[in-house]
Amino acid sequence: MYNQDYTYRYRGGSLEANDPTYVWRAADDELYQELRLGEFCYVLTARQMGKSSLRVQTMNRLQQEGIACANIDLAAIGSQATPEQWYQGILFRLFRSFQLSEKVKWRTWWRDRSFLPVVQRLGEVIEGVLLESISQTIVIFIDEIDSVISIDFPTDDFFAFIRACYNQRADDSRYKRLSFCLLGVATPSDLIQDKRRTPFNIGHAIELTGLTLDKAKSKLSQGLVGRVDHPEQILANILAWTGGQPFLTQKVCQLVVENTKDSNPDVGAIIQTNIIENWEAQDEPEHLRTIRDRILYDKTKAVILLGRYQEILETTSSLKSDNSPDEIELQLSGLISTQNHRLTVANPIYQKVFNQDWVNKQLTTLWIFKDEGLSPEQTLEPEIPRNYTTKIILINLLLLIISAISLYLHYGPFLGEPRKLEFSDNTRFISGMIEFSRLVLLFIISSYMIYFVWRAKTIELCKSSSRKAVCFRWIAMVLFVVMLILSAFKDFVTVPNSLREKYPIEISIDNDFIEYILPSIVYFPYSCVIYLIIAVPFTLVSVYAVTDDLRNNWNRTIKFRRNIQDLLNKYSAIPKRLKSKSIRNRFSKYTLIFFNVASPYSTIFLGAQVLWLFESRFGMDTLTDSGRNLGLFTYSFCFIVMAIFILLFIQYQRALTIAVNALMCAEDEQVMDFRKHNQVSQLLARIIGSNINLILLGVIFTLTVVNSFIKLVGSL
Repeated sequence: MYNQDYTYRYRGGSLEANDPTYVWRAADDELYQELRLGEFCYVLTARQMGKSSLRVQTMNRLQQEGIACANIDLAAIGSQATPEQWYQGILFRLFRSFQLSEKVKWRTWWRDRSFLPVVQRLGEVIEGVLLESISQTIVIFIDEIDSVISIDFPTDDFFAFIRACYNQRADDSRYKRLSFCLLGVATPSDLIQDKRRTPFNIGHAIELTGLTLDKAKSKLSQGLVGRVDHPEQILANILAWTGGQPFLTQKVCQLVVENTKDSNPDVGAIIQTNIIENWEAQDEPEHLRTIRDRILYDKTKAVILLGRYQEILETTSSLKSDNSPDEIELQLSGLISTQNHRLTVANPIYQKVFNQDWVNKQLTTLWIFKDEGLSPEQTLEPEIPRNYTTKIILINLLLLIISAISLYLHYGPFLGEPRKLEFSDNTRFISGMIEFSRLVLLFIISSYMIYFVWRAKTIELCKSSSRKAVCFRWIAMVLFVVMLILSAFKDFVTVPNSLREKYPIEISIDNDFIEYILPSIVYFPYSCVIYLIIAVPFTLVSVYAVTDDLRNNWNRTIKFRRNIQDLLNKYSAIPKRLKSKSIRNRFSKYTLIFFNVASPYSTIFLGAQVLWLFESRFGMDTLTDSGRNLGLFTYSFCFIVMAIFILLFIQYQRALTIAVNALMCAEDEQVMDFRKHNQVSQLLARIIGSNINLILLGVIFTLTVVNSFIKLVGSL
């Protein structure tokens, strides 16, 4: 029959001395016997392993034998106390536990000895009050000893005092009646740094293991009787899932009782539904989150702990224990355990919750796997206005119409006799078409780059209040005025004077205006569109974008180098395997960002090559010298773009060298394959293979070279 009064205890802290669910372990007898013999003991293990319940049971057994016991919970004193208040808190707990307040007025006693250091006053209490007033054996339990880690003053003197009490046994036999038991979640090195003063090297460590079926079946199976057909078998199944972890075992037992729909429940399904699935939300009282928080508390140490834990997860056979600090820290978290000097995950529940996916997710959020200093600059990408593309096309069409009218009037009715003497009607038509085609090409290239590829940088240049943007806007205004003056001077002065010298004719002043000046006037709108609306904005935006990209990529390369150096030097304790992974991840992100930065320049290079081919083939056939000027410009522009590519790839090669050297330091066995796979030639191949522009560029570049070679041979 089901016992309705039986309740599994996993809420509310320590179990009472007579609690029916308390399961005895080897540690119970070991701690009891050692303290009876007057040994100094300490129980340092993970949270919710039953330390406080063990202390309650042991105190009860010792007190039944007439041993005087006191419990001091350091967490109750707090971490914000001053040294004076902290030691007074210990003194108060001692006086209350041993009922000494009636014999000694402890506040007065403490105040009268204020000339002594607080540790010495505590020693005087032990020697002058406790050992004098109490004739039995005395055991002082100090629980939550790890609380000393978070207080604002050093506590090495406190642990040295405990050791001094042990050493006093040689001089004062009364101290043989005094022993201490420390309990908490810490390593001895966390609590005291000076090994010469530590009490832990003269104390006895108590290992607190998980529950076993032999010890647990008489206690925990009682709550399953009447609910399941085979209580001991179900309990064995529960212990197999929990690894005997006391808190989890009691919790799963209660979950089985609450969720059993038949007499043969599926323990694994109950655990999956009520613990593993959505575990962060279901973890009440908090247990799994406590393990998580302890591992991830220190971001630098977390990388080391996760790396070591990952090795345990990935190893088919358990790893050999080496008692390293990271291994001890993982044991204190409760996540792993040691069995026969081999490391294993403490239980299947932990293995399913803190699995490989969880480890990888945590690693990607930690410093060495984040792209700190490598992310593209956080430029707020402006939203594309409604009908943005349509408006750009309409504006370009309007400018093309204005230019077409200008070219038609210039090469048609307003050409003038001097120009007619040099070109036939057919040649004039071809020249006009060449100039119009050039304009279309320039509009396509500049509009695509300014209004789409560099849209964010264009808006930044126009609106930003930064010194660089303001400086560029002033340059734009000056350049605009200069180009306007130069264009006007060329069209209205230089070109007419050149035609007068080349084709002098006897004409009147009015006819001079018609023959020499008027053709320049109708051609001037086309010049303004070419030089002021296309050349000036495109030049300024491209220079602004190029300098920004080069500077940002240079800074990313420097930050990449610094982060890699920090990884190798500052975080030397990180496992080499994780270092290699971090280096590779960082370089992959660097390469991806570099790829995104370099790719737009392929479009510019393509446009420059198209113009180069166009000008070298047709540019000199126009009636003006614009073909020569733009031909020289496109040649120069191609070399500039090539120089930008070279500078970018120099930066990439530098980052690759840094990564390769770092992998060598991390003793990466595949460093040569890494170098081969990430060479500049390989990156270029990937850029070309993923960008149709560069495939077209290769074709056009080949045609340009062939065309130039044919012209060279023809001139010879």
